[in-house]
Amino acid sequence: MRIFKKGNTCGNCGATLDPDFLYCPRCGQENDSRDLSLRTFTNELAEDSIGLDSRFRNSIKPFLFSPGMLSLEFLHGRRRPYIPPVRLYLFMSFICFVFINFREAYTGEHAAFKPVTTAQFDSVRIAQEHAKEKGQKFVSQDFNMSPNSGLGSYIVSRYMHYKTDLAGINQQTVRNMPAFLLVMVFLFALILKLLYRHSGLKYIEHLVFALHMQAFFLFISVPGDILYMLLNMPELKYILFTFEMSVFFVYFYLGMRRFYVQPVAKTVLKITLFTVAYSLVWAILSIPYFLVILMLY
Repeated sequence: MRIFKKGNTCGNCGATLDPDFLYCPRCGQENDSRDLSLRTFTNELAEDSIGLDSRFRNSIKPFLFSPGMLSLEFLHGRRRPYIPPVRLYLFMSFICFVFINFREAYTGEHAAFKPVTTAQFDSVRIAQEHAKEKGQKFVSQDFNMSPNSGLGSYIVSRYMHYKTDLAGINQQTVRNMPAFLLVMVFLFALILKLLYRHSGLKYIEHLVFALHMQAFFLFISVPGDILYMLLNMPELKYILFTFEMSVFFVYFYLGMRRFYVQPVAKTVLKITLFTVAYSLVWAILSIPYFLVILMLY
């Protein structure tokens, strides 16, 4: 809880204040006359930007250990003590991708790639030009199609550019992944809406549950990233991913049971259907996503 050093005058609008006022009745600014310090600045930044106040402390335990509880509390109108779903999701997304980028920088994850050299790329481009001048067809050894046509030439050139800077493309993919996952949250909720179309819940209520579920999915990747950085063992990556997915599905099952209140068999069936549908949507949207990254890079 924040402690105010109350003043007699509002620092924002100059209104005269009663010493008991916590906020100015004219403009709403806090009645706090403390001198600005590093501690004051840090506290205000944490509270205003990411909500690290009492609501965070109230939210973290049910978020981690009571799947679906925060969603139910929000739907039942008990919202004041907890972080709003969107803010919680954005905070977990921020933490997750900070650690992902730090992990890549720390472990040199993309250093293992052996991209095509600039000289190799130039040789392919020159061969294309010579073939075009002679009216001959040229088929790239790295891309089994003729690039003589405008579209073919463009695709081959982008593909070769991709191979010359594979690490950069991967970094660009990771950098744009938060936006992709945000889109997937809305589709997450849409699939739940279709699976529970007779539940009487509105789409926005499914979206609240989806935000909490995907926020947890982002959160559980952080301990794995830390362990991966400490040990720096490439083979550990797949073991950690399997463990994280297992934890998430247990969490998802418990959340579905609490939020939708259906029998075990129905819940397991709907989780299976959800997994198939979500994986299919992910695969379909991944294709244009990576093509856009490839073309714009």
